[in-house]
Amino acid sequence: MDNLQHDRTDGGQPARPVLDFLTAPFRVQTYRNLLYLFLQFPLGIAYFVTLVTLGATAFGAVTIFTEAVPTVVGETLGAGAGIVALLIALPVLLLVALALFAVGVVGASLGGVGLFTVDRLVTGLVLGRSLPESPVQGSPLADPVGFARSYFLSAGTYLSVLAVLAKFPVGIAAFVVLTVGTVVPTVFLVAPFIYDDPAAEVRFVLPEGLELSYVDGFYTVDAGIVVQSGEWVVDTLPEALLVAGAGLVLLLVVCNLCNLLAWTLGRATGLVARHASVFAIPDRE
Repeated sequence: MDNLQHDRTDGGQPARPVLDFLTAPFRVQTYRNLLYLFLQFPLGIAYFVTLVTLGATAFGAVTIFTEAVPTVVGETLGAGAGIVALLIALPVLLLVALALFAVGVVGASLGGVGLFTVDRLVTGLVLGRSLPESPVQGSPLADPVGFARSYFLSAGTYLSVLAVLAKFPVGIAAFVVLTVGTVVPTVFLVAPFIYDDPAAEVRFVLPEGLELSYVDGFYTVDAGIVVQSGEWVVDTLPEALLVAGAGLVLLLVVCNLCNLLAWTLGRATGLVARHASVFAIPDRE
């Protein structure tokens, strides 16, 4: 069943935004969402490397078309080899280029559909939601020609490739959010335990100021906010407790932000899965 609605309730109870915000660190779904975001980075890299590797021969074919063919034509005619030699060399190069291009397209398309099949399964298993699917139609064994025609003329095939490629920047963004979102609150929360440790220090450095300039050839307009530069070292228990309180607030914000981000990615994957092709996986019974 298509289940793209975010489950904001438990046991049929109405959603309570304030309670949901405060209890985010204590819900199992939050850690499933964090795991899903964590997986985006390695999966995004794996998807990108796999697709680029499978489609590399297509780039080689483009190189032949744009560089090798003009070079061969110029050198053949320049050496006075004649039209006969050109008519022999040129078709060979074109056939090689077309073969390489076909191999690259086939490899990238099969890889894209296969990887999106994996990504859909990962999304459903980790987030615990049911996603729609659009299986590839036909059988390559029963009707290979019809299968190839349906497969390569289907927009869902190339939508799967694009969806998988999009996971690379998404994975980088998720990695940045998780790194900053876990390191900063953690440092704040441990401040009461390290504020008096000579080997550790929590220090806040204030910038000198902010400045905005507009240059129009004839004149320059500067606008700035002067902030006294300096630093604040947390070296007392009250200060450490204050920082820890700020860290707790940051933790709540980060948990809810990650929940929202994971829901958004899951929702997007579900919407794409309506039309993107996947390989059918037989039921285990």
